Amino acid sequence: MVRVNDRGPFHEGRIIDLSYAAAVKLGIDKAGTAPVHIEVVEPPHRDSVLWIQAGALSSGERAEQLKKRLADITAGKWPVTINEKQKGDLTLHRVRIGPIAAGKANAVVEQLEKAGISPTVVLMQHQLDI
Repeated sequence: MVRVNDRGPFHEGRIIDLSYAAAVKLGIDKAGTAPVHIEVVEPPHRDSVLWIQAGALSSGERAEQLKKRLADITAGKWPVTINEKQKGDLTLHRVRIGPIAAGKANAVVEQLEKAGISPTVVLMQHQLDI
């Protein structure tokens, strides 16, 4: 997910143009163009809470290792949990930090990125079961 302020489109047949940095973040910088889905996301209320998903792994053992690493990185300030989700024959082990006050989530994401954990997904409560 990227935040869009006001870009284009600058070419016919497109609905949006991204900056190079946004394209890199979404992994579409090499192709040049890609189909996209646009969804308006309201900013969370200042007192709301968020969760940060740092991984969705098929290996329960690797998920446990990531959970321990996240707890170490965040010094135990927030709960780190593993949520299992069936996707066909595959079980995904989603490793999440939270709930975190909305105002602190960006700092936690930056802390994870400095530790080499990227990309992360920031979730609101209604997105937890997606």
